[in-house]
Amino acid sequence: MVDIIKEKLENNGYSFVAKMDWDRMPLYTAYSLLQEGYALSDLFGVKVVTDSTIHCYSILGILHNSFKPIEGQFEDNIAIEKSIFSRYLQTKVIINGMEVKVTIQTEAD
Repeated sequence: MVDIIKEKLENNGYSFVAKMDWDRMPLYTAYSLLQEGYALSDLFGVKVVTDSTIHCYSILGILHNSFKPIEGQFEDNIAIEKSIFSRYLQTKVIINGMEVKVTIQTEAD
């Protein structure tokens, strides 16, 4: 999934992604959440780190134009700041039939 997202961003001329990786949790935590009925897409996601806030929104636009966004699964913690220590955009999109959670933030956050 990381490679698919990276390819879409590069094809759109955006090479300002500083870091992109899987955002995962400890195995036992993931197992426990699955046992509680959480969806697999809630247990891991892709984290995209870029150099500026405007690039966060640009990346979000590319993702929503390239993949089908899931209604009600978008969170803007940049414009509506819940915490000064955690500023990010979070969305869920469908990639190859699978729900993928994507978190986009700047290097400073």
